[in-house]
Amino acid sequence: TEKEFMHAALKQPTLLGMKTETVMQCIETAAKNFHCDKKTYIKMAVKTPALLYMNPETIMQNIRESSRNLGCTEEEFIKSAFRKPCVFYQKPETLIRNVKGATALLNCSVKDFTKLAFKYPQLFYYKPETLKMNIDKAVEAFGCSREDYIKAALKQSALLYQNTNTIIKNVATSAKLLNISESKYIRLALRHPPLFSQKPETLRKNAEEMAKVLNMSVEEYIDRISCGPTYLSQKPETLIKKLKINHFYQKIKNEKPQNFLSQNSDERMYSVIMAFLIQNLNNSDYDCLTKVKRNFNLNLFIKAFADRKFSFEIPQDEVAEDFIKFAQETSMKTIGKNIFEFKITE
Repeated sequence: TEKEFMHAALKQPTLLGMKTETVMQCIETAAKNFHCDKKTYIKMAVKTPALLYMNPETIMQNIRESSRNLGCTEEEFIKSAFRKPCVFYQKPETLIRNVKGATALLNCSVKDFTKLAFKYPQLFYYKPETLKMNIDKAVEAFGCSREDYIKAALKQSALLYQNTNTIIKNVATSAKLLNISESKYIRLALRHPPLFSQKPETLRKNAEEMAKVLNMSVEEYIDRISCGPTYLSQKPETLIKKLKINHFYQKIKNEKPQNFLSQNSDERMYSVIMAFLIQNLNNSDYDCLTKVKRNFNLNLFIKAFADRKFSFEIPQDEVAEDFIKFAQETSMKTIGKNIFEFKITE
């Protein structure tokens, strides 16, 4: 729109003195180079007005050289830069200098840092001095080692670019809302780094909801899950699903349902259930693959017995259909046919 163009021109007055056809030619050529339509390019460029008048070949040369320096493809670099367009016109020598400085600071490879920066391209233009200052400030505030904080930051990139004061404030507020000491919260966050940057109010709300489901106080819930801090950051509906799968498993085993939260994924938990059902067939042929249920590999089992058919009875349950879908889809994806049939009993 005219309003958007004027806003861009106020950031880059050079645009006001350029001929319309010149600007449009830059846009058309750049869009062609980036394999996107003009509308998509314009939408990105108005946020970074220099891209509306820069020579498209200069931009492409930057992309080629930066890609070569980082050991990635031009397509990978372009896809990342679309999220932070100023990366497009950053000088390649500046970009690689920033990357090498960051890798020295974080003690990681250029390849590993580049993977992070592809997801959060602002890391490409952060000066190493800025990253060091942020890390030093956080380490001092949290009373942890640089090694531990950097290890956490490599798992949760927000720790490298998010305002350090905001992170420090989040930690203090989260500890207060969860009614635990800051030192305990920091220990939990170092084990599960997303806790450093999640909204404190959301964490408290999630804890309250799960405590209610488990019929305990928030304090009891926090104490129970201290050994598994990932629970704090997971959505209640995700944890409730895990709880339902556990109840389903206990029902299959004719055990009284207990409120136990597993750290395994839903798929892993379903695989354990499959191992139990297969063990109950009492066929020695399957022993070598089902001996340890937690290590059971359903794909290997399917491949090993692709010529057989398996039938199981399972109790009626809220997650029964989802479990059946998992088993049968896994079989289809693995060998192109379904070898599992299930009968749901009342």
